[in-house]
Amino acid sequence: MKRVVALVAAVLAFAPGCTSGSPGDLTAAAERVLVPEVQRIRDIAATGTYSQLQSAVKHLKSVVASEQRRGQVTAARAGAIDDAADELLVDAAPTPSASPTPSESSTSATPTPTPSATPTPTPSATPTTSSSTNSPSPGVTISVP
Repeated sequence: MKRVVALVAAVLAFAPGCTSGSPGDLTAAAERVLVPEVQRIRDIAATGTYSQLQSAVKHLKSVVASEQRRGQVTAARAGAIDDAADELLVDAAPTPSASPTPSESSTSATPTPTPSATPTPTPSATPTTSSSTNSPSPGVTISVP
């Protein structure tokens, strides 16, 4: 959340107390209304949850719109504040965590079959017969006297 605090300070701090020299950009009355809202966002960014931050930003946008309708904030300034608030929410959004992997101790509804060894047939020696009966088998010597 420290990053969020820095972002709030850097981006939203311009809302109160800074008119950038443009007449009607942000009146003193709007400053008095927006200062507590920005401080609330800073506090929530530092110690609150993302849901609380979303709610505070939504409220700030509502107040800015109201001040704009009353002529206390120009459309350009209101747009800049809204954009900064949106950027804050994007930067502060929690990152999705990886889904947990099942452990060996967890039980599942469907049992997983355990592979078993499948016996493989061992080839056996097959006697062969000679197709020629007149020829002697190799390795036999015949001698004539």
